[in-house]
Amino acid sequence: MEKHAYATPEYMLNNPELSNTLIRYLINKKVSLIGFDMGGIRKSSEHAIADQYCADNGVFIIENLSNLNKLIEFKDNQFIVHTYPILIVGSTGLPTRVIAEIL
Repeated sequence: MEKHAYATPEYMLNNPELSNTLIRYLINKKVSLIGFDMGGIRKSSEHAIADQYCADNGVFIIENLSNLNKLIEFKDNQFIVHTYPILIVGSTGLPTRVIAEIL
């Protein structure tokens, strides 16, 4: 989101995506969630399929995160991610406030 503003064509269409191999790897590592600063782990027609595959395996996807670069200074630390749902009428997703607790 630092490179392209949210919901612009560049943001929605020109972002990288996670490979299916990487998604399976993360699921096998038993991660609880996958968070990133893009609009989806897969593009267009594969977006919902990938999200559902992760959910079926107990992994939740958090899209459109900001300020991830601030975690770099704590790269040698573990952290816990807290999510707090936000009610936004008319939203197509599950909006949440996300906070990283550095250990």
